[in-house]
This record gives sequence, C-alpha cells and structure tokens, in this order.
Amino acid sequence: MKKKIFIITIHLIISNITTIAIAGQSDDLAAWTPIQIGISSDMQIANMNSDLYGLGLGFYCKNKNTAGINLNVLGSGTNENFYGIQLSGLSNRNKGKSYGLQIAGLENVNADISYGAQVGFYNESKKNIGLQFGIGNSGDFIGIQAAFLSNCSLDLIHFDNFRVDMAPDRKIIGAQLAFVSNNAATCYGIQISGTNINDYLIGGQIGFGNESGTATGFQIGAMNFVKDIKGVQIGLINVADNCYGVQIGIINIMKEAKRYYPIINAKF
Repeated sequence: MKKKIFIITIHLIISNITTIAIAGQSDDLAAWTPIQIGISSDMQIANMNSDLYGLGLGFYCKNKNTAGINLNVLGSGTNENFYGIQLSGLSNRNKGKSYGLQIAGLENVNADISYGAQVGFYNESKKNIGLQFGIGNSGDFIGIQAAFLSNCSLDLIHFDNFRVDMAPDRKIIGAQLAFVSNNAATCYGIQISGTNINDYLIGGQIGFGNESGTATGFQIGAMNFVKDIKGVQIGLINVADNCYGVQIGIINIMKEAKRYYPIINAKF
C-alpha cells in the first residue's frame, strides 16, 4: 500500500512539473520551467527554447537560458547564457556567456565569455575570467590556466556549427601552467611549462625552452630565444636579436650588437 502511494505521489509530482513547464508556452515558445528532465534536446519535459530556472536532470538537457544546476549523465547546453553549475559526464556547451562552474568528463565549451571555472579534459571559451583546469585549455584568458598537457591562447579548433572565433591577438593576463607547452599571442604574467611561446611578453617564462617575439622581463630555461628583450635571459643557450640587459649562460648571443660572450653577456 505504501509503495503504491509513493508511486502515485511521484507520478503526480512529475505531472504537475510538466504542467508548469508547458503552461504558458505561447506560440513563440517563450516559456520557463523550474525543472528539466531529459534524454535528449528533443526528448525533455520542456522544449529547448524555454528558460530553466532551477534544476536540470537526465542524460542530456538543453534550454535557451539556464539559471541553476544541471546534473546530467551525458551533457547539457544552452542556446544563450548559463548561470550556476553544470556537471556532466561528457560535455557542457553554451552558445552565450557562462557564469559559474563547469565540470565535465570530456569538454567545457563556451562561444562567449566564461566567468568562473572550467574543469574538464578540454576547456575552451572565447574569453575566460577565472580558472581553467584540464588536459588542454584555450581561450583569451584573465586568471590561471593549468593543464597537464597544453594551454593555448591562439587560433584553435572550430567545432562544426558551434563556432568559437579565435582571433590571432589572444592574450593571457595571469599565469599559464602546464607540463608540455604554453602558447599565447600576448602574455602579461608568467608562463611555466616544458616549452613556452608567445609573440609579446611582459613578465616571465620558465621552462626547458622559451621563445618570445618582444619581451620585457625574464626567460629562465635550458634554451631561450627572443627577438627583442629588455631584461634577463638565464640558461645554457641564450639567443637574442636585440638585448638591453643581461644574458647568463654557457652560450650567449646578441646578434645585432655582435656580442658573443660566455657566462655573462650584457648590453645597456
């Protein structure tokens, strides 16, 4: 008897939620729902053009805007903006801005700005303000990018019709930390990795190999290469086209000044 009452109660709750979600859905589909339960974007209690203010559950949920929590086995997404927490087994994708926390087993992708944190195998946004932590990260960034393999703030991947436009002037303001490589068009801060590459640097690079176009700051590594630097290079091999500063290493080369002094090489 108790089991039957429980089943009837659950049925009534789901029926009422569905009624709330469907009620008020006009011809332009501008509705909202306090809960979304779905198997796919075409098989969910409220259509994907409705807003979700509350909780999303199931295998996959998608709404126009979401403010709340999405907990899904496969993934979740929005056609516009997300506010809150996205937790998915595979993928979180938003075509607008994201405010909050994204955690996925495979990827977190935002077509616009991400304010908060992304944690996943691969994380990408047009611009990030906060934290990215994964195997690989990309996007114009303010904060910390931490990856087991690579961080990149350059032209990257475009996902089918879910296009993330990456301009060649991508920048990192903060820190890039990785085991293999860091890449940025412009870096204001520090890069620490096996290899660090940028076109313009104000700050520092620490790694096995460092390369920069124009640098103000320092390079510390086994091999350091730069076109123009105001600062210090410390390594086994230091090479600069133009240097206004000090090179400390076994091989030190200032091409324009034609200075090739081992141990310490300086020009002021």
